[in-house]
Amino acid sequence: MRLFLILFLLFTQTLTFAQPSKKKIIEVVTLFHQALVKKDLPMLAALAHDNLKYQHSNGWIETKSQQLENIQTRYLEYHQFSEQDIRVEYNKKNAKVFFNAKIDVTLNGDRHTYLLKVQERWIQQENRWLIIERQATR
Repeated sequence: MRLFLILFLLFTQTLTFAQPSKKKIIEVVTLFHQALVKKDLPMLAALAHDNLKYQHSNGWIETKSQQLENIQTRYLEYHQFSEQDIRVEYNKKNAKVFFNAKIDVTLNGDRHTYLLKVQERWIQQENRWLIIERQATR
């Protein structure tokens, strides 16, 4: 009986640690947004899925390669990115993150601050969370 109890506890702890945590997902989401502001191209490349579809509130959709190029050339420059009221729905391999954002950004020399409702979809691959899709509305 004692052996059964020990094995049961080990098994349940393993399952608990294998499950994603809401806190970890929020940390990765915030890290990605701050990488946009810092123009940290290696971090952005590491956190974005190769099939990224990053939709802006005006309907413009960037791919991963376009996003990296636009940040590098400063065609798109993030000055501030803050999230509020973050809500996460997730399972073992997928997460949907909903939040209100205040984004101070320059696009092709034209600077604006936007208050947006954002939904991002993140997937877990090889124990890493990657953003694969983003939608934003005003």
